[in-house]
Amino acid sequence: MPKKDQTDLREYKLLVAGEISVGKSGLTLRLTEGRFIELWDPVIEDIYRKKCVVDKKDVLLSIYDSPDGDGGGILGLTDREILNAEGFLLVFSVGSRSSFDAITSLHQRILRVKDTTSPPIVLVGHKCDLPADNRQISTDEGVTLARQLGCPYIETSAKEGINVEEAFSQIVREIWKCNKEELEQDQHEDTSGCCARCIII
Repeated sequence: MPKKDQTDLREYKLLVAGEISVGKSGLTLRLTEGRFIELWDPVIEDIYRKKCVVDKKDVLLSIYDSPDGDGGGILGLTDREILNAEGFLLVFSVGSRSSFDAITSLHQRILRVKDTTSPPIVLVGHKCDLPADNRQISTDEGVTLARQLGCPYIETSAKEGINVEEAFSQIVREIWKCNKEELEQDQHEDTSGCCARCIII
């Protein structure tokens, strides 16, 4: 069977959002480039495309990496960028209390702009490779917030390559759950994938 060209693949528009310096670009570039880039211009905004396999299905991810320039981070996001996205990775650094505290208001804004109560979202606790003494957010706090938001929680590290692919795969699964016509009939009985509200650390 011939391989699908990228133009034949279902494209998923994803938005990686969070406060300044939480590692949004690091996550995106680890997935798309396959390596950790130590130095990166945080004011660059770009859209990255990556062909992936999620639960044995070929998909094309179109990932918008929001910039960290003046007014960047959460404040720099426009309503149009939120409207254009199908799924959201809400990223905070486990070493930053302020980035964690900012997630709730970001989530509320997404609900308002998208005019829905349950958009496809994955909460990402980034930089989980930090020493325990440098962590300001515990895993339990991340789990609790994810339950309040009604979404999965994943801890990641772009530096060490921990759970990066899984985070992006899970947001695709969340989109599938919100678009039931794309699910196979046995999707709910398949125990090989993640549950609807999984915790991955």
